[in-house]
Amino acid sequence: CSASLLPSAINGTCGSANGVSATSAPSSNLCFAGSASSVIETSPGPFSWSCAGSNGGSTASCSAPLKVNPSPGPLYGVNISGSEYSWETYPIASNLAYLKSNGVRLIRLPTAWEKFQPTLNGPLNMTEVSNLIAFLKLAASYGMQVIVDIHNYGRYNFNWASDAAANYGIVAVGAADATPIGSATVPISSYSSFWNQLAGAIKGTPGLYGYDIMNEPNGLDAADGVPYGTIWPAAAQAAITSIRAIDMSTTIYVGGDQWDSDFTYLGNLQDPANNLVYQKHLYFDNGSGTYTETYDQ
Repeated sequence: CSASLLPSAINGTCGSANGVSATSAPSSNLCFAGSASSVIETSPGPFSWSCAGSNGGSTASCSAPLKVNPSPGPLYGVNISGSEYSWETYPIASNLAYLKSNGVRLIRLPTAWEKFQPTLNGPLNMTEVSNLIAFLKLAASYGMQVIVDIHNYGRYNFNWASDAAANYGIVAVGAADATPIGSATVPISSYSSFWNQLAGAIKGTPGLYGYDIMNEPNGLDAADGVPYGTIWPAAAQAAITSIRAIDMSTTIYVGGDQWDSDFTYLGNLQDPANNLVYQKHLYFDNGSGTYTETYDQ
């Protein structure tokens, strides 16, 4: 008697072009194993193809996002609020299409520290990180850039989940029971460690333009009675140093103390990448919170 050996099944495996943004349909490195199909382009991306296995092996689905080079000239930008709240998600394609049609190419995206790191000093919530990365890539496909803003007013809310549970799932950053950075339970080291983790997770993602390390820090020194101008400069420097330990390319944005208005004590911040931007907030109203012009104005 004799028997022949059946060939082993070979599963299709995506090649190195998978997941890498491209300005045109990729034609090489489509599959590590298996036979590549034709590359299909959808608008505004991604490119997609498959790698078919052989001898009964499985087929892998592969894709590459469309890379759109931003147009030259000034970057006019807006904030898109929403993802900093417990009940909201990220902007969608129609939001970006509308803004792009009106000449907006830069998005400042408010987000919440607690959504990325539900437990202080703990691991990142990778579902939230994945959602952010997906939005960055979506923005890139429209030729838009994103500044990721931690919108926490210099605080971390240990009661984020319980506050939401007690209020129909609704909680916002900067709640009254949030704990300031620099206090005994939210030390500066916890804040800088968080930024090291987040920068490590999203650096190099298409669409990422900058890190806004904290929106409108305020009242931090009053928490422990230390001299004014002590905590926020130290925290900002710690975040910068922590980010640069893992990402030397992305621009870092730093606001002043007291609601991004006071830069008196921030003059000695050191950035080894020399890529630091100071930002100041200015509100075009009469102090009442009422803006009398139209939305488009």
